[in-house]
Amino acid sequence: MQAASAEIDANKSKGRSAVSNGSAILPGVDGRSPWARRFRDLIVAISNDQGGDDQLPEAKRLLIRNASGLATELERMLAKWAVNDGATPEELALFGGQSKNLRILLDSVGLERAAKDVTPTLGQWMAQKAAEKAGAEK
Repeated sequence: MQAASAEIDANKSKGRSAVSNGSAILPGVDGRSPWARRFRDLIVAISNDQGGDDQLPEAKRLLIRNASGLATELERMLAKWAVNDGATPEELALFGGQSKNLRILLDSVGLERAAKDVTPTLGQWMAQKAAEKAGAEK
């Protein structure tokens, strides 16, 4: 029975998509362009604001990815306008609508930072006190 369980565990990483196992940010995207790096940076920053990726349910991770993608695209629009001396009225309307969508996504994720619990466990606290005592006795 243990051999079958070990085989299943070994195949789990092979059965997941590159996005799911963290080796790619999007299917077919190598992640080296400035915009792909910005997208990845936003995902990490927003996840950290929410207490860290390991604390997030999958639904919140999806919202964060979508918000990061939309924010990156809005930044691309701003960069284009900076180079081209402005935007058309249609582009401004699109930007306004997508900015509202971004706000809705970020509201769903939570705009306030979530504190990460850094309180030591009882075992950690006892080990620290024992180490301090041992250091004081030397």
